[in-house]
Amino acid sequence: MKYNERKGKERGLSPVHRIKKIVLVSSCLACLIPFSACGNTEDPASSMQEAGSSPVVSSQKMAFIFSSGTTESSPLNQMAGEGMNRFAESTGIRVTHVETANTENLSSILETCAKDGNQVIWTIGAGAKDIVSQAAVQHPDIQYFLLDGEWDGTQPNMTGILFRDEEAAFLAGYLAGWTTQTNKVAFIGGIDGTVDRALYGFRAGVRYASEEKRETIAVEIEYLDTITDANIAKTQARSMYQDNCDVIFSVAGTANAGVEEAAAENGKWMIASEQTETASAILASTFRNVSNIVQSLSEQAVSSQFTGGQTYSYGLQEEGVGLTEENPNVPEETMTKIASLIEQIKDETISPPFSQESYQLFLNTL
Repeated sequence: MKYNERKGKERGLSPVHRIKKIVLVSSCLACLIPFSACGNTEDPASSMQEAGSSPVVSSQKMAFIFSSGTTESSPLNQMAGEGMNRFAESTGIRVTHVETANTENLSSILETCAKDGNQVIWTIGAGAKDIVSQAAVQHPDIQYFLLDGEWDGTQPNMTGILFRDEEAAFLAGYLAGWTTQTNKVAFIGGIDGTVDRALYGFRAGVRYASEEKRETIAVEIEYLDTITDANIAKTQARSMYQDNCDVIFSVAGTANAGVEEAAAENGKWMIASEQTETASAILASTFRNVSNIVQSLSEQAVSSQFTGGQTYSYGLQEEGVGLTEENPNVPEETMTKIASLIEQIKDETISPPFSQESYQLFLNTL
């Protein structure tokens, strides 16, 4: 099968750095030193901390703005903070972590960090794109990064980092399709509209498995409207398991813990996202190699080896996303099938869909 549809800015994007291994998230963020270098942001919910120790003296400064919560409020934030800490420790460059509960004061925070002399400023999420692009126009000498967001403009000092989550989710869907005994699986998302790539990749993977098995497999889809409330996730998952779903793929941040509990209590299976430990009810987990990417791009940005003004795309080929390899609950035969799929995705024999439009095109190739 040949499916090679990639839309818009996805076409022709090149990786910055090949990721060599998965770095598991640790809890070392707790060792950050309180710091207030950026001054008063007029945001009572925000805090600023300096990351890492300084083995060498450097006049360069960098800021990382967590505009959707704290460094520990989601796996993405945790891994980004981990990468920033390693960058600070290895370079001696001062990194200020800025934590805010919302984006309402993002403009003022960006301006304050610019006035504080930060040469590089990181932000998270596509929702911050317009605000960050305005700051990039006002401060052309500062390099701005938008993690987990696509940059479709022309401002040369703004860069997007996009994860092809659909590729890892396709593997998750394929695994669910070959694991289910009831021919009914489910997808749980945190916030509607924020995990579309994972949703369509998962649905395509399930459909691909169903074609191989020559069996119809239904996919139930629900959103929690939270990425932190494990109780809501557990209630939703329990309902799905009782409705004859026997495998759930959950992409719901730290709320995933509730799905894991429901799976264990009901004797069912879960495929996790950003899960770093094996559990009895977990088949496997998709992952993003965020910490290595953040560290690598930060190092290039401060050494003048970086070209901005575009979006860098990370998938299986760049080892930016993937499915865990050590999965004791998965039969070896299934893992062999998945290994073959990985190679087909890397050489674009199979290109998992990431939107409703590309999903329909994908179905036309089956």
